[in-house]
Amino acid sequence: GYFTYILQSEKSGMLYIGQSQDIVQRLLRHNSNRSKFTRNKGPWKIIFCCAFETRSEAVAMEARLK
Repeated sequence: GYFTYILQSEKSGMLYIGQSQDIVQRLLRHNSNRSKFTRNKGPWKIIFCCAFETRSEAVAMEARLK
């Protein structure tokens, strides 16, 4: 499956919306500063996550949330 998620910075409260097939690995990537847009802005926590069968559904939900 695929996931659309919202992260929140525990430091600033900033939100980040994205989609991924592996939500656990993606969160680790954000928290280890390997993602351009969230680098040095964490730590991040998941505040919303929704599962989909296809990537196109997850991307569509990501676009609606943005």
